[in-house]
This record gives sequence, structure tokens and C-alpha cells, in this order.
Amino acid sequence: MSHFLDDLNESQKQAVLSSEGPVLIVAGPGTGKTLTIVRRIAQLIHQGARPESILAVTFTNRAAREMRERSQALLGEEAGKIFIGTFHLLGLRVIRDSGGSDFVIYNRDEQVELLKSLMKHSAKKAQQAVDRISRIKNFQGDSDAETEKIYEAYQAALKQRNAFDFDDLICTPIELLQNSDIARTYQDRFKYIIVDEYQDINPAQYCLLRLLAGPANN
Repeated sequence: MSHFLDDLNESQKQAVLSSEGPVLIVAGPGTGKTLTIVRRIAQLIHQGARPESILAVTFTNRAAREMRERSQALLGEEAGKIFIGTFHLLGLRVIRDSGGSDFVIYNRDEQVELLKSLMKHSAKKAQQAVDRISRIKNFQGDSDAETEKIYEAYQAALKQRNAFDFDDLICTPIELLQNSDIARTYQDRFKYIIVDEYQDINPAQYCLLRLLAGPANN
């Protein structure tokens, strides 16, 4: 076990060894946050946690790839059993687990084109509509009558095309996890939730984490 603590300072060691209850690591760029997270994962497994019970989420594919590579180097095959990925990959997994598989994901350009056709407006106004819809889906903005009308038409058009946008990869799992049986499945699966750059999560991502953690851990 001691090698999990190699090259760590005292604060990092404390974070790695604190296996129960919430742990918040406050550190600037380049100070070893990813290293600490990976060592914490290794320590949890060393203490008997099943790799499948560990969820580690971050914001970018690059950060997730680095975390996976470091975990693989330290843990070998066990690392492949851990969920390490972005919030959107996590949401995608929840959707697929719930039976959704035959769908497409619209990028921003495709969203704008869809809204242009629905609104019969310019690309600029369609882009503004995309921004308003995104804020609503991330629980960061209120809706007015005009936006609500556009929102409903947009969502209906996505459904007709069997499509999701990237924000749906967060808000659709939130809707699914309102079902207590579905929520319990993930709460029983993920006993340890690790969030990289926690300070940057938005309200929708926070809601998703709370549902995954369950009432006992909120």
C-alpha cells in the first residue's frame, strides 16, 4: 500500500487515505490533482472496494483519457472495470442502460440548422435560441412564453428524428433517475463517486450527482 503514497505531500496523502465520507481537494493547476485522484482510486481498491463500484467523472475527453491511462498504469486490468469518463459519457451510459440505443446526437451546428428551419430565422437568431435552450436544460435560465414555444417545437423535432443534443445527455438521465428503481440501481452500483474540477459543475450536473449518490449521501 505504501507505494500509493509515493511522491505525495501530506495533504495529498490525507486525501488518498480518507476513504469514507466527502473529501474536497482544493488545488491549482499543475499541483497533482489527477495524481491524487488516481492514487485515491487505487487505495479504495486496495481497501476492498470493487472497481465497478467506483465512478470518476470529469469535464473533457482529454482529462478522462489521462485519468484512464494513469489508472491503467497503476492498476492494470482492474482499471478497465472503473467508470472513468466525462459527464456526457456517463449520461450516455444511463440512457443506453435504460434501453436507448438507436439514436443520434446533434452537435451545435446541427442544432442551429434545426432551429433555423423551425424558426424561419437567421443563423444568428437560431444560435441565440440554442444558447437559451441550453441554459434552461442546465437549470441556469428561466423560460418566457416565446422561448417555451421554441423549446417545445425543438424537443418535438429532436424526438421525431430520434436525436438528442449534448445537454440532453445530462437532463434525460436526470428524468430517468426520478424513477426510484432506476436510481437505486446506480446508487447500489456506485459506492464511491469522484468528481474532477467539482467547482465547475453546473446545476444540472449537480442534480445528476445527487441522484446518483442517493439521499443517504446528500
